[in-house]
Amino acid sequence: MMIAECAVEPRHGGRSPNRDLYGKDETMKTRLLKHAALGLLCLPLLGLAVGCESQGPAERAGEKVDRAVEDAKDAVDPRGPAEKAGAAVDNAADKVTNP
Repeated sequence: MMIAECAVEPRHGGRSPNRDLYGKDETMKTRLLKHAALGLLCLPLLGLAVGCESQGPAERAGEKVDRAVEDAKDAVDPRGPAEKAGAAVDNAADKVTNP
């Protein structure tokens, strides 16, 4: 007796569900390790995305204190033209990165 072949494609693209793309048997432990490694590789990207938050009130207050100390130092020992230009560039860069 001859069994008719089914014309329907297998759900897994013709490969066993326990085999990887190269035909090797893939155990649950191997799959778990692969997924864990992928997750660990993605963590730094998540850290970068979360680390780019806007400044909080404490950070803004700290910057105001820093500017006040800088202004007090300038009153005692005035800066030269190169230092003033550098400070202007720093302030402009801060305004662009922290609107």
